[in-house]
Amino acid sequence: MKTHRFELARYFDSESYGLDSSGNIYIDWPCVHRQAGLDHIQWLQSQPEDQCQLVMERKENDPYCYIVAEIYSDKLAGLYCLMWSK
Repeated sequence: MKTHRFELARYFDSESYGLDSSGNIYIDWPCVHRQAGLDHIQWLQSQPEDQCQLVMERKENDPYCYIVAEIYSDKLAGLYCLMWSK
């Protein structure tokens, strides 16, 4: 089974490397909701974890954090593309 990956949003985070002051992962949800849409994020979060997950990525020497949807089911990936293709 192939993992389908879709970049949903990115936000600038040059200083904290994706972590807040307590060392917890920091995600700028208002920025993510503006870029991807709240209904889009809620739909992804309502899918079973064994079929779909939201992932934060940080690339080396890149000041941006990326929110990526990883979809593990071909059927769900097809549905996702029909519903959310831009």
